[in-house]
Amino acid sequence: MAHDLELLNDTNYSDWSIKMEALLVEKDLWDVVAGTEVMPTTGPNSKTTKAFVRKQKLARAKIILHVENSQLPHTRHSDPKEIWDNLARVHRSRGFGTLLAMRRRFFALQKHDDISMQAWIAQVRDAAFHLEAAEFPVDDLDLIIVLTQGLPESYDPLIITLDSTPIDELDVDNIITRLLNEETRQKGDKEHFGYVAVGKRSKNIVDRGKRKGKGRDAKSEKGRNSSQTDSKHMRCFNCRGRGHRASKCPSPKFDADDQSSASTEDPDKDDKANVARGSRSYASSLSGFSAY
Repeated sequence: MAHDLELLNDTNYSDWSIKMEALLVEKDLWDVVAGTEVMPTTGPNSKTTKAFVRKQKLARAKIILHVENSQLPHTRHSDPKEIWDNLARVHRSRGFGTLLAMRRRFFALQKHDDISMQAWIAQVRDAAFHLEAAEFPVDDLDLIIVLTQGLPESYDPLIITLDSTPIDELDVDNIITRLLNEETRQKGDKEHFGYVAVGKRSKNIVDRGKRKGKGRDAKSEKGRNSSQTDSKHMRCFNCRGRGHRASKCPSPKFDADDQSSASTEDPDKDDKANVARGSRSYASSLSGFSAY
């Protein structure tokens, strides 16, 4: 069975040691590494002694094959237990400055919006494990503080409710359950308000369409009223009246020739004929305007 186990380097001992131990347990080799199974006293040629030596060699080979070349100097011993203990001493030996930096990073952890609550809890637990692997204990109150202080502002109401709980009654498992429930509630609220927002946007679009339609109707009505108002002030060049065009005048059409012949029979009407001809000439010059 293949195992995706990262080789041991200068930074991943905590994770590597857990996986390596699990691999050795699976291969029934962990007892000789942990020291719970020791060399039999039946003599070097006995079957039990030979079986024990074989397990030692297999365990040593498994460890060496899962470390980087930079870690090989720590694996020179023939006893896999000595190799395991030596690796632990090398990678767990931390000075005060290193431990202080690790603790500061632990208490400065922040949950980002793009990770789930489950991932956030796992991240905090992993950081706590690395501190404990460096022999820096992390108690339940430390876990609760980091889990809650690194949350976004949307979780502030939950933090306020926790504030009323006595410190000695705070429980890590209970806090985790409440955080998971709060995440589920916030997701439900976002989906609900998302649907409401979509509905409001759709309604606004319809309302704007209605207002535009009313505006077009109002403009059309205004145009019709304006046309009606202009027609009331229109002047006819046939009868000189108002309210219609000469082309639609109900009065008889004016004929200048008839007026001219009438003036030869009745000299007293010459002045009227002259006036009529003048009016006719004036109407002809404005025929382009009268078409409107």
